[in-house]
Amino acid sequence: MVLAVALPAAASTFARPAHADSDDPQRMAEVGIGTGYVYRRATTSSNANPGRVAYGGSIGIDVHGRAYITPWLRIAMYYLAGHESVEVPHGPGTPYDQLSIDSAWAFSLGGRLEPTWQVTDRFRAFAIVGAGWGRMKTYEMRMASGSLTYEVDPRAGVWVECPMGLGATFDIWPRRLGLSFESTIAPHTSQSGTLFAPVQYIDSQGRVGHVPPMPTLSTTLATMLNVVVVL
Repeated sequence: MVLAVALPAAASTFARPAHADSDDPQRMAEVGIGTGYVYRRATTSSNANPGRVAYGGSIGIDVHGRAYITPWLRIAMYYLAGHESVEVPHGPGTPYDQLSIDSAWAFSLGGRLEPTWQVTDRFRAFAIVGAGWGRMKTYEMRMASGSLTYEVDPRAGVWVECPMGLGATFDIWPRRLGLSFESTIAPHTSQSGTLFAPVQYIDSQGRVGHVPPMPTLSTTLATMLNVVVVL
C-alpha cells in the first residue's frame, strides 16, 4: 500500500515537461539607447572661475551595453554625449563688449558595476558605481572689446569621472524589450588640456594677448530614459 502511494507521488515530482526549465530563461546581456537631460557643471569658486563662465545643460544621448556576471550583479559600458552651451558674461562691466561662441561638444565613456535587485519578474532596480573618461571641445570664439576684435581657436580638455546613481528597468515585452530610467552624478578629477589653460590670440591691431582658461568641471548630472533590448 505504501508503494502504491509513493509511486504516483514520485511520478508527479519527476515527470516534468521537457520545456519546463526553458520557460524562464536567464538574462545574459542587454543593450540600450536613449536620451535625457545632461548638465556638466562648471566650477563656481571665484579663484577657479573668476570670469563666472558657465556651461548650460542640454539634451544628450546615452548608449550602453550590460552583461550579467551573476543574477544580482551586472557590468556595463556607457557612452554619454551632447552639445553644451557656453555662457560667458559680456557687455558693460565685463572685459568683452561683444562675444560670439558656438556650443561645445562633450562626451564621456567608461565602465560601471551595477548591483541589481529583481523586484518582480518584469521590474528590477539597480545601483550604479563606475569610472570613465571624458572630453569637451569648444569651437571658435569671436570677441570684441572697444575697437579691438579677435578670435580664439577651438580648444579641448579631458577629465576622469566617477559616476554614481540609481536606476530601474521595466520590461514592456517580458525578457525582450524594456524601458530603463536612471539618474547619475559624476564628480570630475584629473582635468587637463588647452580648454583649461590660457590661450594666446592676436587682435585686429596685431597685438598678442591671452584669453583666460575656461573653468574646470565639478560634476556631470544626467537623467536618462532608455529603450532596452534584452539579449
